[in-house]
Amino acid sequence: QSEDLEEPIIPKDYNNLYTKVQDGEKPTVGVRHDDNAYADIEEQLTLVERIGHSIWQIRRNAYQTVGHLFSNFKESDMREEDAINPFEAYFPFLKNMISDSNIIAQHEGLCTLKAFLTHSPDIKNLVQYLIQDMYDKIPFGKGHFNETTADILKEFFRRENPKLVMGDIVRTFESKNVKAAMFSLDFTSDILQSDVFREINVRVVFKLAAKLITHINRNLRGKAMKVLTEVYKRVEDSPEHLCQQVEKDLRSIQKKELLAAFKVITKLEDEPQICLFPSHGHQGSQVHHHSSNGGNVRVGEGRDLEEEEEATQSQQSEAQYIDLHTLLPDKFFDLPYTQEVNEKRKCMDALNEALENQPSHVCFEDKDYMNIWNVITHMLEDVNILVYMEAIRSFSLLAEHLTAAMNTQKAKYIQGVLLDKFKEKKKQVID
Repeated sequence: QSEDLEEPIIPKDYNNLYTKVQDGEKPTVGVRHDDNAYADIEEQLTLVERIGHSIWQIRRNAYQTVGHLFSNFKESDMREEDAINPFEAYFPFLKNMISDSNIIAQHEGLCTLKAFLTHSPDIKNLVQYLIQDMYDKIPFGKGHFNETTADILKEFFRRENPKLVMGDIVRTFESKNVKAAMFSLDFTSDILQSDVFREINVRVVFKLAAKLITHINRNLRGKAMKVLTEVYKRVEDSPEHLCQQVEKDLRSIQKKELLAAFKVITKLEDEPQICLFPSHGHQGSQVHHHSSNGGNVRVGEGRDLEEEEEATQSQQSEAQYIDLHTLLPDKFFDLPYTQEVNEKRKCMDALNEALENQPSHVCFEDKDYMNIWNVITHMLEDVNILVYMEAIRSFSLLAEHLTAAMNTQKAKYIQGVLLDKFKEKKKQVID
C-alpha cells in the first residue's frame, strides 16, 4: 500500500533520517510492538514515511516515537556532527498529527503536540498556527481526549498571548453545545486557580458565567457556579455588590442562592485582590485640591491670607492617591468584545482626557490593575490606527501617575508590541 503514497514534502534536513534507516540505525524509541502485523513494514520505512503512512496503527506508533524524541531531547545531543533537532524536524507535521482521520491516532498526535509545547525552548508561531484546530475539537471530545486538549490550551495560555487563548474560550460559555460550554467553564475554573488568572478579563468571565446559572442543564449550572465562586475568592467586592451587577439576568431565588454561596466562602488573603466592579462610593478615596487662586481651599476663617496660602501649598505638595478604576468610562471592559471602531476610540479618548485632567500631585493607589492593562493592551494591538494611537497615549499618561510596578511578563509583552509599531511608516505613530 505504501508504494502508492505520494512522497511527503520534507525539508532537506531530513536526508539524514533516510540515511540512518538505510544504514540500519532506525529510531526505536517509543515504537509500539503490540501491532506485530505491521512491525515488518515499519522496519522498512523512515520515521517521516511512517508519519504519512496510510495505515493508522503505523501513524500512531510514529507519532508516539516523535513524542518521545521531544520528551527525551537534551541540548548535549546536538553536539554530534549529524545531530537533528527534533523540534525543528517534526514541527511541520504537528498539524496533520492532531487532525488525523483516525481518532486513536489523533489522540496520540495531541499527546505529541503536548510534548512539543512542554519541552520545546521555542514554540515559534505555533499558537496562531494551531489554535483554531484546538477550538474545533472542544465540542466533540470526551474523557482523556478533553483532558489532553485542555492541557494543550493551558500551555498555549502559559507560553503565548493569554488573550488569544481566552477570547474564544470565554465566548464558548454561550455555546448551544452543552459539552463545549462545560469544557470552557472547567478550563476557566482551572485558569482562575492558577497564578496567571489576572491575564484574563475577569469581569467579562463573571458576567457571562452568571447568565448560565439559569440554564436548564444541572451540570452546566454547577460548573458556572464554580467559576463565579472562584472569581469571588479573588476580588475585593462584597457578595451583595457582586449580585447587584448581575441581578437583571437572575430571578430572585437564583440571586439568593448566589448570595448564599458567596457568604460561606472565605476570600483568599494571601494574594492581592482586584476590584471587579468599582462602586461610586469607592470614589471617596479620590481627592482633588484646587489651586491657590481657585478660592476653594479654606483652612479656617481666623487665619490670615499668608497662613492660608502656606497651608494650601503644603496640602498640594503631598501626593494624593486615587483608585484608577474610578476614572474608567462606561463599558471600558467591554472594548475587547466590540467591533465598532468609533466606540473604541471615544472610550479610550475619554479615559485619556480623565488622565490628563489629573493634578500633578495625584498618584494611583498601589493595587492590581491587570484587568485595565489587559484592555489597553488589546486596544494597542487593534488594527485601526485611531484606536491604537489612543492606547499608546494611555500608556504614556499612566506612566506619569503609576507608582506600582507592572509584572515583568506583562511589561515585556507590551514593550514588544510597542517596538512593533516602529515598523509603521506614519510619523505620528513613530513619534
